[in-house]
Amino acid sequence: MAIRIRKVHHNPARQVDHREDNTRVRFLSACEESALRKAIQANWPDRVAEFNLSLNTGLRLSEQYGLLCENAFIPLRIVTIPRSKNGNIRHVPLNQGALQALKVLKGSEFVCCGAREPRRWFEAALKQAQVTGFSWHCLRHTFASRLVMAVIDLRTVQELRP
Repeated sequence: MAIRIRKVHHNPARQVDHREDNTRVRFLSACEESALRKAIQANWPDRVAEFNLSLNTGLRLSEQYGLLCENAFIPLRIVTIPRSKNGNIRHVPLNQGALQALKVLKGSEFVCCGAREPRRWFEAALKQAQVTGFSWHCLRHTFASRLVMAVIDLRTVQELRP
């Protein structure tokens, strides 16, 4: 835009490599999940539902922590993301684990009660559980990997985790 309105003559970020390193997809093993759950339950019990919601929906961090209560339709077993990463509306079906998490979490305005992110407690829980090389985003990979391991066809997995 700055080039179009002639404020600059060239894009200074043009040389920056914007590609992500997607060489390794990291997901939780059953043992890692158990250790992580124990750490969260012991030190941050009020955060267990946030963890469960992510693990059972594959929501992006920004989608989960920006989710308004008005977009969580428990009787219909669905949450609506009004503007996803690609700018489109997205409907996410809810399994039993996600429904239980939503019932615990549902605040007055935001599902996660206005929390902005899980970074402080989640990173500490990972450290305590000795789970390395893992981030919140990897919960999306865990969600998708478990669908594939349950022999859900790849097209369905793609639709559930765009």
